[in-house]
Amino acid sequence: MKKDDSESFQQQMADVKPLQANRVYLHKRKDQIPGIANRRDAAQNTLSAHTLEPIELTGQIRPRDILSYRQEGLEDKIFKNLRQGKLPIDSKIDLHQMTVMQAQFQISRFIHECILDGARVAIIVHGRGEGRERPALLKGWTNYWLKQIDSVLAFHSAQPQHGGTGAIYLLLDKK
Repeated sequence: MKKDDSESFQQQMADVKPLQANRVYLHKRKDQIPGIANRRDAAQNTLSAHTLEPIELTGQIRPRDILSYRQEGLEDKIFKNLRQGKLPIDSKIDLHQMTVMQAQFQISRFIHECILDGARVAIIVHGRGEGRERPALLKGWTNYWLKQIDSVLAFHSAQPQHGGTGAIYLLLDKK
């Protein structure tokens, strides 16, 4: 600073007093939004009440079981090529290390993006879940979710070079 600037600054700051406290305490208000705790508890109870295990939805799926599904009207030749891994793969997603809720969101988003991009065949790697407390958890849920989506024409467990029973080929509608 120049000498003139320094003097000007000192004149401007002449009546400024230093703060007495050298700490600032920031406290969260507990009731920022009225009734937030009640709504959070109600949402958690609703989620818990509607949470089903894949066993209840689709029956027992074991880690090495082959998953297979096709909508009525799909040509046998197309399904056979899908099953044998002969169709060109346009996209892939890996669900390893995801929770069930994360996987559901990612599958939904993945299928939506595939349809927007014009992808016809995709691979979903869900894993087998061997050696887990609840084996084949994501595999069972993936099997259940995909059957609920109209744009999924077919799916089948992958060939060994693409993940075997820990992955599935997915055939999507062109629309």
